[in-house]
Order: sequence, then structure tokens, then C-alpha cells
Amino acid sequence: MVTHTCISRDLLNRLSFYAWDWDTCQDPRELVSDLKEEVYMKIPQGFSTKEETRVCILKKSIYGLKQASRNWYHKFTTALTQLGYHQGKVDHSLFIYKVDDVYVAALIYVDDVIIVGNNMDKIQHTKA
Repeated sequence: MVTHTCISRDLLNRLSFYAWDWDTCQDPRELVSDLKEEVYMKIPQGFSTKEETRVCILKKSIYGLKQASRNWYHKFTTALTQLGYHQGKVDHSLFIYKVDDVYVAALIYVDDVIIVGNNMDKIQHTKA
């Protein structure tokens, strides 16, 4: 998922103008999730002999797996919506939390997430 350039610029302008707090999630793929389909992998070197043809069935998504991006994005989106964030209608990589005077936005850019807003407690709660 790649964000629109104008959305990210606007968010960074607001960050600067309002002197908001910000933080990043360097690798949201740490959100390991269950796989919806059966995925097999060869047994890694050192755990088998060259003649062996056994495979492992994966129960969880792992980094580098073709399905990993889709799985972490789904889990990440679900977690943010459960925290009260709303997904942008124009840019689906933008999630906004606005309650009373608290405003926090989370923006996914490829495999990084930047979280900006006027409430550091909410930003930390989002990351937790």
C-alpha cells in the first residue's frame, strides 16, 4: 500500500504547523497473523539432509512470505478500527482518530507507519 503524495505532504505540514507529536512504527509486519490458506515451505538448511523432501506447513505469516503484506495490513487495519480510527475514503492508507480535541493520524507508507497528532498518550496507546 502506497499513500498519495499530497496526503503525506498535508500531514507533514500539519505536523510542522501545529507542532504535533509524532512517532513511527518501523516494521508493522511484526504483527504476525494467522494464515487464511495453506502455505508450505521447504525445511531450512541445517534442519534436514539434502536428500530429504519434507516440507513444513506454516500456521503464521512470516516476513518475506508473499501473503505477509496482505496479512499484516488486514491485522493492522482491524486493530486501528478497533481503537476508534476511521480509514480514509480517498487514501486507504490513512487512518484518522478524532474525538473531542484529540486528533491522531496514522499513515502507512510501504512497510512503515508514521503516527502524528496532538496527543502523545494516544499515539503511544496506538503503538502498544
